[in-house]
Amino acid sequence: MFGCNSLVAESNDWLDQGLISVIAPSQTHSLGLIDFQEVANHNSELNKILKREQTTRDIAFGSISSKQQIRCLSSERQQISPMTILNGKETSLQIQKEIAEQVEKLVLAGDKTPHLAAILVGSDGASQTYVASKVKACERIGFESTLVTLGEDIAEEKLLATVEDLNNNDEIDGFIVQLPLPKHIDEQKVIEAVSPDKDVDGFHPSSVGKMALSLPCFLPATPYGILQLLERYEVPTEGKHCVVIGRSHIVGSPMSILLARNAYPGNCTVTQPHKESKGYVPPGRHSCCSTWKS
Repeated sequence: MFGCNSLVAESNDWLDQGLISVIAPSQTHSLGLIDFQEVANHNSELNKILKREQTTRDIAFGSISSKQQIRCLSSERQQISPMTILNGKETSLQIQKEIAEQVEKLVLAGDKTPHLAAILVGSDGASQTYVASKVKACERIGFESTLVTLGEDIAEEKLLATVEDLNNNDEIDGFIVQLPLPKHIDEQKVIEAVSPDKDVDGFHPSSVGKMALSLPCFLPATPYGILQLLERYEVPTEGKHCVVIGRSHIVGSPMSILLARNAYPGNCTVTQPHKESKGYVPPGRHSCCSTWKS
């Protein structure tokens, strides 16, 4: 889909619970990122498409497994192309080690221990798992953490008041409101209620605007994790054609912005097909792409 001689990345918890996998060719002109936030509901159809595309002349993906690994296959020889694994788990552990060292230095210098909070509304299993992983990560790196749990039927006004309390709490350095929220709550209103200074998810309009202008701000976790993988594995991106499949506000759209910026990783020519794209084929001799619709 994005060229032979590719790199294949296995997504891990540190990359926003495995929502993203990266394919980054080492010898060709293309770079591909798939937004699983966008295509999670289309896995069955996507697998059918990918299996069908294995018969094409140039190259096709294999299947997306439960661990969301993607294999790049050459249909001419039916062999896996030379590739490098971008190991998210190992990179995550290295980053945690670096942060823990920084925290230790802060504390020894008499500075405040960083404090992260999270608001969890309801009993969604995936959200509970995600937030629990954040709490454990805080323990490993020496952060303090606070988990605020609220009932599924909480009134929107009470949730907004809780957000405001965290905004005004000087002990809290940053916090997240775990999404999705119950249907009776306006998610955008809650996102905009979070102070940009504490918006560690990077979802506030102010944070998104600063990101688009390459100004200092909190970046969304999954796109930032992708950038870390590309940078730490020294994957060249300048001048590459990058296909980001999906346009979610959490992953796809910020990823496309970050890869187009005048920086490294970045300076890509970005194309962003999505579920409404019809018959899209990325440029390049070794390219093929099928689309799906909901």
